[in-house]
Amino acid sequence: MSGPLALRAAGPAAVSFENDVLPILTRAGCMAGSCHAKADGQNGFQLSIFSFDPDSDYREIVYDARGRRIFPSSPDHSLLLLKATNSVPHEGDKRFEKDSEFYRVIRQWIAEGAPRHVENEPEPAGIAIEPAEGVFKKGESKQLKVTVTYSDGAKRDVTHLCEFTSNDKAFASVDHDGKVTAGKVPGENSVIVRYVDQVAAMRLVIPPDTLLPA
Repeated sequence: MSGPLALRAAGPAAVSFENDVLPILTRAGCMAGSCHAKADGQNGFQLSIFSFDPDSDYREIVYDARGRRIFPSSPDHSLLLLKATNSVPHEGDKRFEKDSEFYRVIRQWIAEGAPRHVENEPEPAGIAIEPAEGVFKKGESKQLKVTVTYSDGAKRDVTHLCEFTSNDKAFASVDHDGKVTAGKVPGENSVIVRYVDQVAAMRLVIPPDTLLPA
């Protein structure tokens, strides 16, 4: 299951603020320490780093600035979307395209009335990385896949909503989409993956070209 989390047995999938909207804003860089998660926010808009305070984030997005950031009656005119697509001047530049999945999901959430919670909303219970570990040749690349398991047992591919960080870029790098590339130096490294409040690590080993005799 991908896209907005299906929370109803029938009808269109409801968009979850915590499981869909906040991960999109985090992935887009809006909730980074260099952007709206600065100590004092940016241009009067302050979000929590890694969305650790979703209640505060919800108030900022929905109620602060006299409610100008979202317009449920006209979602495309919501400042949240206009700024993110750089349709109006935005110091942080464009964060995603108007024809992107990120735009569509946030637009749907706004059109649904921007609810804080939706009916029967599960919580993330854990994430699994594929592969969880691996041996890489120097310069070799592999794509990671991240699956979340929710409290109701549902599973979902959330690779596109995760943040990826390499513990040591000298040994391995990881791009925005979760593609890991081994460096030229033998050794071990970990790639840290984060989705909402779930964190996991993928371990990789880069062996030397020639093993020393035992």
